[in-house]
Amino acid sequence: AMIVPNASLVMRDYLPANAPAHNQQEDLFTVNQALSPCMQYADVTLALKAHVRDGVFYRTDHHWTVTGAYYAYAAFCKEAGFTPAPYDSFEWNRKEPFYGTLYAQTQDSTLRENPDYVDYPTISTPHQAYMYRRGQPFTPYTSTIMADYAAGANMYSVFLHGDQPLTEIRTENKNGRKAVVVKESFGNAFAPFLTAH
Repeated sequence: AMIVPNASLVMRDYLPANAPAHNQQEDLFTVNQALSPCMQYADVTLALKAHVRDGVFYRTDHHWTVTGAYYAYAAFCKEAGFTPAPYDSFEWNRKEPFYGTLYAQTQDSTLRENPDYVDYPTISTPHQAYMYRRGQPFTPYTSTIMADYAAGANMYSVFLHGDQPLTEIRTENKNGRKAVVVKESFGNAFAPFLTAH
């Protein structure tokens, strides 16, 4: 089990002194304690904190970057007992400029003057992806893992085509492993890394 902390916990040292002080770490601890004894908890907070300067969260958006998702994936792999694919083993693509949800909600000129970009990997593991659309739970549509068409404020939707009811990814890896990722939008940038396993 992995619960993703948001930027207000990971980047706490960078917030103004009067910023709200809700303690997410206590929430994460409570979730960890409530898990079944047969489940392992992958705490990715320290991995994200260790790489803050690498840009693990966007400036103009509330999501983590693919870099943040990668370091969480590496911490998850360690807890799950397998080796993560090296960061530099991926071919990287970039979309820019990206003005995310924080800019859309505030129209802040400082954010406008400092746009983000969205990096995303090419997934080289042979795979087939299928998307199930709202209202059509039994109809798989051939899809891709990355949505190269994603643009504008929805550029983060490059990962898994955004929030879909169900995305299925099949690979030729016959190692006995299967992954079910129950997620919200942060999981969109994380899930593609599991394809290698």
